[in-house]
Amino acid sequence: MHPVAKLAAEFVVYDSQGVLLFTSANQYDDGLLELHRPGEYLSTCWIPGNLMTEGTFFVRVSVVEIQVPVKIHIFEENVLAFQIADPMQKDSARGRIAHNYPGLIRPRLDWETRFSERESFFDLIAIHC
Repeated sequence: MHPVAKLAAEFVVYDSQGVLLFTSANQYDDGLLELHRPGEYLSTCWIPGNLMTEGTFFVRVSVVEIQVPVKIHIFEENVLAFQIADPMQKDSARGRIAHNYPGLIRPRLDWETRFSERESFFDLIAIHC
């Protein structure tokens, strides 16, 4: 075995129907371009809470050498399966809504609602028609 530069770890998350949700790689690591000697490396990625919808998901992992064409060192399908369940607590992305939210992801986004004294858009349309 010989040292390798431009070595990237990546993973892909699929839902139970095989639909690709997202891919992530450590392409932002400062050490990506450094020479990697043979040995054991550990790369960790954190998926933020309240990003994914409920369901069962599968993970594919790979380690590639970034070149043209890409040289694949490791490529393993379904190395991990996990299930997301929403307990509907106060930090839930679903909030106070009990029905199932559609979509491949369900991020908890920041919202702000303000009251306006102006006439509504629909009132303005009725006045000018």
